[in-house]
Amino acid sequence: MQRYEIPLAKSIGSNPQNSQSVAEFLDQYYSPQDLQAFFTAMSVLPAPVSVVGPNDASQPGGEASLDIQCT
Repeated sequence: MQRYEIPLAKSIGSNPQNSQSVAEFLDQYYSPQDLQAFFTAMSVLPAPVSVVGPNDASQPGGEASLDIQCT
């Protein structure tokens, strides 16, 4: 995180009204387990995820996984 000058999670988004969105198309899905592993590996506080529409977690796409992890 220091290499990319990303501030520590405790200083990001402290207002409970903050939110972000990620839109995926073309049958791109994400894996909740992979997202949790990313949060752990990067020492990032987990955030709740709400899915609108289909998500086949058994077939995660590389682009969708990257998008949700780095948003």
